[in-house]
Amino acid sequence: AESSKPLSRATIRSIPVQSEPQRATTGTQSSDTQATGKESVIAHLVTEPSKTLTEKNTIDKQPRDVSGTLGPVLEDCILDIQFTDTTGITNQKPIRFQLLSRPDLPPEIEVAPDGISSAITTSAAIPITGRIEDDHGLAEVTVSLRRTKTTETATDATDTQLQQASISLATQSSTVLDLVKETSPRIESTSLPAKVGDELELVVSAKDQCALAGGPQTSVTEPWRLRVVPPEVLLAMLEAREVILRRRFESLIADFQQKRDRIVTDVATKKAGDKTTTSQLAEATSRANGETSEIAASFRDISDELFNNRLLTAQLEERLLNQIATPLEQIVSGPIEQLRLAVYDSERPTEAKRLIQMADVCLDRMRSVLDKMIELETYNEVIDTLRTLIEQQQAIRGETSKQQKQRARDVLKGL
Repeated sequence: AESSKPLSRATIRSIPVQSEPQRATTGTQSSDTQATGKESVIAHLVTEPSKTLTEKNTIDKQPRDVSGTLGPVLEDCILDIQFTDTTGITNQKPIRFQLLSRPDLPPEIEVAPDGISSAITTSAAIPITGRIEDDHGLAEVTVSLRRTKTTETATDATDTQLQQASISLATQSSTVLDLVKETSPRIESTSLPAKVGDELELVVSAKDQCALAGGPQTSVTEPWRLRVVPPEVLLAMLEAREVILRRRFESLIADFQQKRDRIVTDVATKKAGDKTTTSQLAEATSRANGETSEIAASFRDISDELFNNRLLTAQLEERLLNQIATPLEQIVSGPIEQLRLAVYDSERPTEAKRLIQMADVCLDRMRSVLDKMIELETYNEVIDTLRTLIEQQQAIRGETSKQQKQRARDVLKGL
């Protein structure tokens, strides 16, 4: 606390709110009032004025501030400050402000598995991204993967190494831990190890460094449930997702084309002015901008999921990213963005014919990517057919082997 005048005495008291003393508002000095309850003195200053204190340079050397350490605020309190200057004058009204005690809260965990769905393979690496924070600092952060159901009976139900695997993250006692995609921690399904048919749960826990009476606080996320499937099942699921995205993109192009054709007709018959044309095209452009961006992001998600499940080949990466996702992003940042700026530029309106030409460029680029999507779907259908043939072949081989063994048994029985 700091005074505007040199001080001879100063006191800072902490007074619990429930035992705050009653004080007169006028006519008395706050230092004469006795507090009750758990009042404590945080800081106290007393200086003995010298006989030559009347000299100005000596007075100026007297202290003007007082400080102290309050310590943990475990309950609401009021800080009461009293000053007495070198002339013996004390502040008549108390200088006060209230401190509110807030109980320590557990760490805040806002994380999630990234680039992974509820179905994983036995060799999946599960990235965790998000943010964990606590005002006292983070002491521990742990990512755990545990088995809740298996297709096989464990030989030892008490074997925790078999049932759960964990990794600890370096917190460096910081108050915030950011888990970004590029450097995110990964927990491997092989660390259990996981088998096809297993059901797993992923949880993240964090403990803070609170040294107050309540001790450290711990937070645990709700579990993310995962199912372990064969690679071919996950591939089929992702291929089905691609088909849905392709149909959504086809619908977007058809709607954009329809709006464009309607504008051409209106301009040719002069049924609509430039403002109406611009308004109609603005709506179609906004939808194309938003949905194309979402579809591009979804194809990147599919690529990430394949990568995290150890299923991404160079050929798949080329098709999903270089032939679909990246071109879609370039369309959004290129011709669609140029058209969007043109239709929303009220200061320099663009002619309807020029807007139609710009829309045609967008449609041409979008159709070229759609062709790649159709090629990819055809490729996936071929792969699916081959996969079915291989499964049928394996089934035939298995049945043939079974029949051969049965014949051999029959021959042995006849001897």
